Amino acid sequence: MAGRYKGDLFQSASWNGVCDVKALGWLMVLASVGVGGAQDLPVEHGTTKATISVLDLARNSVGSVLEKDVHSPLPEEYIWTASEKAASTWSAVIYTFPAVTEQSEKHYFRRAFEVGAVPKVATLYVAGPRSERVWINGMLADEVQSDLSSPLGMHVYATDVARYLRAGKNVIALEVVRGRGVTGFANSELVKQQTFGQVVVAKIVPAAKGVVAKPIVMSDRRWKSTTTAVAGWEKAGFDDAAWKPAQSIGGIESSIELYQWNADAGLYDWPGYDGISPFLAHKNVAGSAILASYPGRSSFENITALTGEAGEFSIKYVADKGSDVPSVFIDFGRELTGRLEIESDSDTPVRMTFQYGESESEALKAPYLGVNVLTVPPHGVGHGSKTAFRYVKLRFVDGPALMKFKSIHVDHTFYPVEYRGSVAEQDLGDGSLHRAPMHAGWRLGCQ
Repeated sequence: MAGRYKGDLFQSASWNGVCDVKALGWLMVLASVGVGGAQDLPVEHGTTKATISVLDLARNSVGSVLEKDVHSPLPEEYIWTASEKAASTWSAVIYTFPAVTEQSEKHYFRRAFEVGAVPKVATLYVAGPRSERVWINGMLADEVQSDLSSPLGMHVYATDVARYLRAGKNVIALEVVRGRGVTGFANSELVKQQTFGQVVVAKIVPAAKGVVAKPIVMSDRRWKSTTTAVAGWEKAGFDDAAWKPAQSIGGIESSIELYQWNADAGLYDWPGYDGISPFLAHKNVAGSAILASYPGRSSFENITALTGEAGEFSIKYVADKGSDVPSVFIDFGRELTGRLEIESDSDTPVRMTFQYGESESEALKAPYLGVNVLTVPPHGVGHGSKTAFRYVKLRFVDGPALMKFKSIHVDHTFYPVEYRGSVAEQDLGDGSLHRAPMHAGWRLGCQ
């Protein structure tokens, strides 16, 4: 349980429920609040013993829903310029990570595609690079640069591009600079390329931001690429016959290798993205306690729904351009591996921020993945990043006068092991412990 979640490999190491729950309850409290009360706590919360009876949710995994039963991998692919790879065919675990200021040259991509009827709304999504400029039919459709101090290795850029499309042939052209990347170690070409920031994924969908829909066009090996472009390369009529096909490293959900080291953490608001291996199971976990709630100029209704009570949580929202936006700080009672899941019942999009922590102090003061913005579509579902955490702070930044939520919970993902029993230790009173005999062939899953 201890340690930072690095991807599905960490998720597979679920506890088998073989540790003394009472002892672990105290260990979890000590780990989260610090020995001797050294950590600052929210003003509405004191240090208390954990009251959760089952820490390991994998213990009762019979009948759990598997990822393969509820999700099909997205077809869009990570691509990069054909002339460059992150590493040789094989090498030992010796990494030379490019510095943030290195390898900042531009990379160019083009793709021609057909559109039947031009949709009223069409959203372009691009992720991977630190910066991008996008032209559609020779018109500049988007230009953005990310904050390189963000803990996230990649960011999702989204913009409405319906006005640039036309019936018939269209051309999209991208100018990008490699992403900042993240630190990660593995003998895997996919991991190296992704953690080095040498990937880009793109698609245009005929729907509003955050809404899942079949793409009009998406990144794949049919795109063209180069590192040396000439004047006019972004124009619709440019002849790109001399450009090489882009290098594809596969679909963005095609391999467990692409879910490691939080390298994909920034894809949380890529519509339809799960980034979860098909053999893992899901369990929705409601909050255990609301440690702090600040309505600002707004007001909360049925806030106990955040801890599993019946009904919808809602906010009578009063827009405030200052810092007094409504917020809640939720304790989920145990360390979880997964992502925040928000089911909106609002009539318009809700914009919020989320920040995670394995301890209260981390969540409030130095969230491992930073403070990130999430837009949840009307009557839709939004997700936070995947990682390990126990605490979540939510700030409701913008939305309708009445925000309504069917549920705000954690989508906990885990390997569905079969529970076979437990081992208990008894204090003999002389400072020694007596361990009950184990069944032949058992292995102790928690030391």
